[in-house]
Amino acid sequence: MHLNAKAKEVLEELAERRDEEARTRESEFVFPSRQGTKKGHLFDLRKPFEKACREAGIKNFRVHDMRHTFASVAVRSGASLFDVQKLLGH
Repeated sequence: MHLNAKAKEVLEELAERRDEEARTRESEFVFPSRQGTKKGHLFDLRKPFEKACREAGIKNFRVHDMRHTFASVAVRSGASLFDVQKLLGH
């Protein structure tokens, strides 16, 4: 998995604060469910993503747009279309 420095920093901060809340302390997941779903973790990021965009003042941007951005950047960086297809799960 490829993560940039900022993403790694965020994950490290989450790990450091893991013991602050019971739901994170007792879960193996990075983003545990608040409602205690059967899966035990967030699986629909739409609402949190929309909230983050709202708070950042970003309009007309969907989670799916990031897939397009990833594909474009990957191809421009030299990845083959076959590799991008596999990475996106097509």
